[in-house]
Amino acid sequence: MRMYLYYSFCRKFISILLLYFVFSGLIFSISGTNYYVDRDANGNGNGTSWANAANTISALNWNNINGGDTVYVSGGTSSSVYDKDILTNAIITNGIVTITKGKDSGHNGRVIFEQSGIPTGSKCSFQL
Repeated sequence: MRMYLYYSFCRKFISILLLYFVFSGLIFSISGTNYYVDRDANGNGNGTSWANAANTISALNWNNINGGDTVYVSGGTSSSVYDKDILTNAIITNGIVTITKGKDSGHNGRVIFEQSGIPTGSKCSFQL
């Protein structure tokens, strides 16, 4: 009787453990889409690569961007300033979108966002 209980317990434990690894593997293997912003890009502007990067964050098609996605903003080789690039009316309801500076060479400089004239004569900025 004890052997049967031990066997039953081990079988259930192994089953639960296998399910855990299967589902955790599925969860961790799901990754978001990367989008790219580069003020100097000359491609089609759809944001799917550095060559086709959108020129501003607000120029991305935010209807296609979902929670788990990452937006890489080019900082050039040393720094890039994005003036008056305001993101409005972008609503993400299914998670968090990460906006960060580029990691690749030629895009990993400092990213600076500036907004002039709030109120008249003042300046607001932040950096990535």
